[in-house]
Amino acid sequence: MPRLPATFIRTSVAFLVLGFLIGGWMMTAGVYEWPVPPGFRIIHIHILMVGFFTLMVFGVALWMFPAPPGSNARLELQKRAPWAWACYSLLVGGLLLRVLLELLPIG
Repeated sequence: MPRLPATFIRTSVAFLVLGFLIGGWMMTAGVYEWPVPPGFRIIHIHILMVGFFTLMVFGVALWMFPAPPGSNARLELQKRAPWAWACYSLLVGGLLLRVLLELLPIG
């Protein structure tokens, strides 16, 4: 598997694990009646939907969609690689920024 799709898929699995850990912590907090900050539910949803699901879809799409007929698949992947890396950086960076800002006590 090329490095670009593998990075998307590995990062999505890391976000899946992080989402499960946050969800498990929230369930445990509910059982023991610990206070859960209100932003954690939003963080949990964003990590799973944007971090896991969207990155997984992008990674599989980069890996599985064939190149146009009569073209070289490696050349096509190299042509779109800068845009895909920019998409990856902005998506992961934006998600991490959203998580950090959601944890800040504002208001």
